[in-house]
Amino acid sequence: SQSETGAAPTVFPAQPGSIDVRYSGYLERQRQQIAVVREQHGRPLEPTIPYHSITTLSKEAREHLSHVQPLTLGQASRIPGVGPADVNAFLLWLELQRRRQDQSSRVLACNWSELV
Repeated sequence: SQSETGAAPTVFPAQPGSIDVRYSGYLERQRQQIAVVREQHGRPLEPTIPYHSITTLSKEAREHLSHVQPLTLGQASRIPGVGPADVNAFLLWLELQRRRQDQSSRVLACNWSELV
């Protein structure tokens, strides 16, 4: 396209490495997320997971996960309609559930030791 003066706009080529520097934080975060998903690929999933109540998942992902009831995280990640953002949100949800369960277990253990 041309500017009001009729001259073609000046285009400056990107400096070598400038894209890497600009997006390095984002790219590193993506690499870490991919590594976590690979590590968790075989993680078994409970058949009682209430997918419809996980509001951080897209509506489409909740519907597909509820219908398929995947046995592992890897299987869940391959379901059409379940995108990378859904897998990451699901991993966070699983981690929060684990932490809540650990915290409940510690509280029960403390209460039990007080009774004994």
